[in-house]
Amino acid sequence: MIRQLAASLSAWYQDGRGLPVTRLVELLGVPTIEHAVVGHGNPGQSARIILIELESATFHADSDPSEAFAASLGASFTSACHFLSSIPANATQRVREAGIQLDLFIEIWMDNNQLDLELPSTFMGELARLRLPLKILSND
Repeated sequence: MIRQLAASLSAWYQDGRGLPVTRLVELLGVPTIEHAVVGHGNPGQSARIILIELESATFHADSDPSEAFAASLGASFTSACHFLSSIPANATQRVREAGIQLDLFIEIWMDNNQLDLELPSTFMGELARLRLPLKILSND
């Protein structure tokens, strides 16, 4: 069961130089960002646009916490897909030409050694359109 899930568009210089998130946003050509951002350009620090950040404990008071979490997760992926669709198709190539690595990173904290996650096809389609690799990391 998923306890916490975070998904972010992550970018970094392979040589360890710091990448300010403002530079990433500039290269992506996105007019506004409604998501949280991380990265001030410190050496070794990646720039991240946090698209999803959910904890299942938030839904413990709902009549069916698992269903409420799943519904919120689905809505979060829809929102993330909307943001990704606002990025011009050639923007990720511009980022790579600037020497910056880029991926969509999903971090999952779970228990009971069971992962039940459905990634919407529209979300996967946007990753393909932008040629963004998907990396998933879990604690178990």
